[in-house]
Amino acid sequence: MFRLLTLFCALGLFLTGCYDDSNQEFTRFYEDGRSKPSVVLATIVDTTSFDYPWSLSEEFHSLLRSSFSSKGTLYIKEDNSSYLTSTKNPFGDDLDWIKQEYAPNEFVVFMEFIQHDQIPAKVVQDPLENVSTNLNLALRLRIVDIRGDHPKVILQQVIKDSFYTPKNFLPVDYNDTVWGTEEYTQSPLGTAHLKFCQTLVERLNDYILLAK
Repeated sequence: MFRLLTLFCALGLFLTGCYDDSNQEFTRFYEDGRSKPSVVLATIVDTTSFDYPWSLSEEFHSLLRSSFSSKGTLYIKEDNSSYLTSTKNPFGDDLDWIKQEYAPNEFVVFMEFIQHDQIPAKVVQDPLENVSTNLNLALRLRIVDIRGDHPKVILQQVIKDSFYTPKNFLPVDYNDTVWGTEEYTQSPLGTAHLKFCQTLVERLNDYILLAK
């Protein structure tokens, strides 16, 4: 009986090491026992004119975590830092503060939405005319490797894409059809955001696994 109790205790300690209670959607190790890259998705900065009744940053942070959880290749950690200050620029030349802020993680991903514009696909004379539109998205991305003595940038890029909505698509009122609803996931905006997120996930996943 004592041996059985000891076995259960040891198993409990092992599982505690594999899972983080505050991060249960991600496991620390692959099935073969190798550790996954430990990655922090820093708070996404939004400098666009996005004007809907929810946060673009929170939506994409949620989409990214969900996509990485399904992929299962990286160990994604929550960002509990407060790096958004005038002295800590994630896209600047000074990287030393990043290691101090985010160690002992291995990689930190910084993102800034710099464009989120819905514009007519053609020039129109009548403002009431129903026309096709393009949703233009642009995001500045930087991945910093903080495993060594000095942090280094392994990817810095502006990712752009455009999503077309034909004029015969029924107009959507995004003050009613908001993020988090089933209707939103099937809307042109929800679909475009998901596709853009998938592009980000593939880019991040490829560069981090390559660096690991």
